[in-house]
Amino acid sequence: NLEGYVFVMNYRGQAEDENFTYSAVDAAVELGILQGMGAGELDLYRAITRQEAAAMLARTYRAYQSEEPDVLEPVSFTDRADIADWALEDVALMSQLGIMNGVGDGRFDPLGTYTEE
Repeated sequence: NLEGYVFVMNYRGQAEDENFTYSAVDAAVELGILQGMGAGELDLYRAITRQEAAAMLARTYRAYQSEEPDVLEPVSFTDRADIADWALEDVALMSQLGIMNGVGDGRFDPLGTYTEE
């Protein structure tokens, strides 16, 4: 329960410093879901790519699941070569679990903007 976790972390932190704040973003960083860009710098207000979304969703899945498929099916999207090496396993996991699919014509569109749909 993320809301409860954030509440408890704020309570604990404020016991030592009344100005302490802890947010869902802090929790996501602590859990390794948000890792930032380059030197760990977060840009919370920019659009994210589909491969970045796959990575964050996969990290969330791993943080809450004790198991994942032993063998990931190979990524078969026609634009597989455009998927960054760091995101390939995460795209494979999200695709295999049916959480993220392609955008049509057999493409994943890794650099396309991730939308709320």
